[in-house]
Amino acid sequence: MGVIGTTEEQHASMARLHARRKDLQGQLSKRVILKFTPQLHFKLDDSGIRGDRILNILNELGLPEPAPQSLDAKK
Repeated sequence: MGVIGTTEEQHASMARLHARRKDLQGQLSKRVILKFTPQLHFKLDDSGIRGDRILNILNELGLPEPAPQSLDAKK
């Protein structure tokens, strides 16, 4: 789960999701026909933050932009 905000806001959002997990599973079991209802697990996704960090590092390096290639050059 990607949550935008401070670390405290992220943890608070995850705590609310975990607190409502059984309710959410109950709603899921009513809407999806399965023999067994899957147990929901939530995990904080920090890939957006890591991606921003990588882009900032690349920008700080000041590497020149690669020249765009035409479709004919790729053949």
